[in-house]
This record gives sequence, C-alpha cells and structure tokens, in this order.
Amino acid sequence: AKAWLEQYIQDYPGTVLIISHDRHLLDRAVKKIFELEDGSISEYAGNYSFYFAERQQRLLKLQELYALQQTEIKRLEASMRQLKGWSKLNPKFAGRAEYMAKRVEKAREEAVNRPILERDKIKVDLDTDRSGKKVLEVKGLSKTIGGRVLFEPFDFTLLYGERVGIVGANGSGKTTLLRTMMDLIPATTGTVKIGASVVPGYYAQEQETLPFESTPLDFVRRLKKMTEPQAISFLHGLLFSYDDLRTPIRQLSGGEKSRLQIARLMLTEANFLLLDEPTNNLDIASTEVLEAALQEFEGTVLTVSHDRYFLDKIVSKIIAIGDDGRVSVYPGNFSYYFDRLCCTHSS
Repeated sequence: AKAWLEQYIQDYPGTVLIISHDRHLLDRAVKKIFELEDGSISEYAGNYSFYFAERQQRLLKLQELYALQQTEIKRLEASMRQLKGWSKLNPKFAGRAEYMAKRVEKAREEAVNRPILERDKIKVDLDTDRSGKKVLEVKGLSKTIGGRVLFEPFDFTLLYGERVGIVGANGSGKTTLLRTMMDLIPATTGTVKIGASVVPGYYAQEQETLPFESTPLDFVRRLKKMTEPQAISFLHGLLFSYDDLRTPIRQLSGGEKSRLQIARLMLTEANFLLLDEPTNNLDIASTEVLEAALQEFEGTVLTVSHDRYFLDKIVSKIIAIGDDGRVSVYPGNFSYYFDRLCCTHSS
C-alpha cells in the first residue's frame, strides 16, 4: 500500500503537502522539505536524505558564523570598556566610547543565536549476555482463526545474532505470528522451541503489556533494583520530565509509552528482542537512536514493521506472509525483498 502511495504521489500532476515520519516515503515521494523548529520554518530543496545531510552542513556553518560573531563582539566590548576608562581621564574619548557602545549593540542585534547542533535524544543501551547458537526453532507452525488461515504450516530456525523482519499486508497476521512464536497465544499446529540461555524481550505494538496504573518510576524500579535517584537519572536519559515520573502510565503519550517499552528491554537485558512496530510512536530522532542501538546490539532481533527505512537498516532476512497465508523467507533487507517481489510479479 505504501509503495502504491509513493507511486501515486510521484505521478500526481498537482501539489502534495505531506506531514510524515516515514523517511522512506519522504525519500521517494518528495522534492522539498520544510522543517518546523522553535517557531521558525527552514526550507530544503531535496528529499529526506538531502535534508538530513544539508541540515548538518547548515548547522556547522551557523556554528562557525556564531563563533566568529561572538569573537568580534568580545573584541568590540573590550574596546568599549577601554574607551570608557579613558573617557574618565580625558573627556575627548567620551564620543568614541559612545560610538563603540552603539557598535556593540548593533553587533549583538545582528548576531545569530547559538545553533543547537544536536537536540536532546534518548539514551539506549541494549548490552546483554550471549544466548546459545539456536535461539528459536518452529516446526509446522500455523494459525487459523474463525476458519481463516492466517499462516500455513512452516518451519523456521533463528540463529544467534540474526536480524529478521516480518512483513505482510495489514491484517495478514504479523502480530499473531510474533505472539505465537513467543508462545503467548497457542498455535493451531506445530511447535515452538526457545534455545538455551535465551532471554526474550517483547515490545508490544498496542503497549498492552505495560502496567497502566503504575508510574514510570515504580515501573522501572520493579524491573531492576535501583535507588530512586538512580531510577530518576535512568528515566531522564529517556527524556522523561519530573512531572512524567509520577504520572500514571495510562495518561502518558504514545511516544512516552514506547520509551517505557524500550526501558524494559534495557533493564531486563534481553538477548532476543521481539519487536512489534517499534517505531510507530517515536519521532525520527528517537527512531534513529533506536536503530543505532540495534545495530550495536549483539543479540537476536525479530521485528514486525511497516517502516521500510528501519527494516533496510536493521534486518538481513525477511519473513513474508502472503495473502494466501503462505510464509516465505527471503535473504536480505526489505528493499532486496521488495525488488525480488516486483520482479516476480512483472514476470
């Protein structure tokens, strides 16, 4: 559906205005980016990748300009102070001191604000112990609900360190497959075997696994023994404010609940991450931090995602659920899988 939307936008003869966190869509379908930040709008004449690179260059140039302007302001201020001191001894310097004060005032007015090279970002560390070589083995696994076959029997083995994405149309059974692999819901047929020393960590799409009546502070302290100051420091690293710490989880935003699920993955030191749409409620900056942490993560990842940019960066194998319930496994990231799929359909 997203591929169709991209093509539709590319072919559309009129003007299209898009608000999106979908970096793949912004790369493929747009030719101009407007960034809204601190009440001002900046324009970039390109797609998302162009914007990202150009923004960094623009910030660096602003930083250089800011440094030069501040150096000049300090020089002018020093001259002003010197002239004011001389004017106390000799009144003829008073006019020059007043002129220099006006130059200082003008330089301050024309100076750019200090550029923020990097906004506050969440801190994610997924350090963990190694599991056995065979993390997950399913044999003859299938699921039928109300007479509808979500996925037909299939075999699959997941090895330590592999990163696998699960894709399929909306309603195809991706979440059900993930939950069946975790043994959270029973399979219609087949078996699921978890390997030795495997510590699963589950990130739920609907966030239903969070204790909604608890607070973030209580939540993390139940997950791992720590003092209140340690818990506060940890949660601040995930950009929770002091007010958030004692707010019932049910009142938090979708993004805040997502960050609590990331907190659980960190504190339980899971070495097998099962992620169901982990980027859905995250802004782009937080998504990029999560991607970087997953790239450094030495354990195993099995993820459901519609975020093609995320899948391209993280996974090296794709499990695809077809409209007919057949499960196919493809090597490579999402783009490789999609190209093969398009080639198959065109032939």
